[in-house]
Amino acid sequence: AWAEHAGVSDRMRVLDLILLQSDWHDGLGGIDLIYCSNVIHIAPIGVLNALMTSAPDLLSDTGRLALYGPFMRDGEHMAPSNEAFDQSLKSRNPDWGVRDLERDVVPLAERSRMKIADITEMPANNLFVVFERN
Repeated sequence: AWAEHAGVSDRMRVLDLILLQSDWHDGLGGIDLIYCSNVIHIAPIGVLNALMTSAPDLLSDTGRLALYGPFMRDGEHMAPSNEAFDQSLKSRNPDWGVRDLERDVVPLAERSRMKIADITEMPANNLFVVFERN
């Protein structure tokens, strides 16, 4: 709806993808932006793995992968509220949890030929992390 409102619906597609299915990326490529908001902490780690390992092959030469949500930083929660949220997530599903940017996400990105282009601190102790191809 926002793409239509902004007059960019001819250039912008929103896709509902199930990253735990092996064929989730079939037919995709040349993508300028993959935006993943509030997902990797409330999904099994396999979702992050699938996203990171496939993104470099799906993105255009100047394409970016953007992740928004809560993160740990080098083994530490960014705020007590994030720690409580992490515990709440894990109590509901042990495969969920706030991911550590430096220990979980960046190593996956590096193995997948990606690097951090930008990190922006956002309200409510969230981060907006942008990756680009190496």
